[in-house]
Amino acid sequence: EAHLGGPSIPKPESLIDFAVLKGATYHELSHILYSPRIDSRAGVLLRGDGSVPKQRRAWNLLEDGRIESLFVQSYPGGRAYFTSTVIRIVLGAIGEDGHIPPKAHLWTYGRRYLPTSIRQRARDLYIAVYGLSAAQHAEALIDEFIDTPQSVHSFNGHTANAALDRLRDVVVEFANLIDDNDGWDGEGGGTPGEGGEGGEIDPDGH
Repeated sequence: EAHLGGPSIPKPESLIDFAVLKGATYHELSHILYSPRIDSRAGVLLRGDGSVPKQRRAWNLLEDGRIESLFVQSYPGGRAYFTSTVIRIVLGAIGEDGHIPPKAHLWTYGRRYLPTSIRQRARDLYIAVYGLSAAQHAEALIDEFIDTPQSVHSFNGHTANAALDRLRDVVVEFANLIDDNDGWDGEGGGTPGEGGEGGEIDPDGH
């Protein structure tokens, strides 16, 4: 599933529209290639059963960055399309003011293929609001999730798997970071940046 945020993608009318659409298509393909099947042991454990608030949303946020980064490692040409899609749909930064909220860092940090300027801008905003230690804590969780081997993310065996159990703990802990909603959680329902501090980026990440 994809929770890229914002409104549905409009009918392509420009080259950037086509790039965004292609990036969204590659995103879905990345889920097919790398995400655990819904009924697999990893899929059930990591997505959660609803007992932990926002666990599924936290998993999806972490997973989006992981699978897109994996895709770019294998198919470098996807970088530009993912970047266009993230800027237009996730950050909503091709608008009139281009503001992004501090919590955008939780979306951009794990997307390691993004231009450094975008990731650093989001990080600076997050630190300004939540502090350096909070940023480092979030980054450690994201790094651990992404750097855990694919074999753990796709595990479907019946034996004990301590690495998978740890990965679930990471998702649950990360869910606590997005539970205190500051008006935008990276999904639809408003323009990113409304109701909070934000920075500005343009379509080229500057």
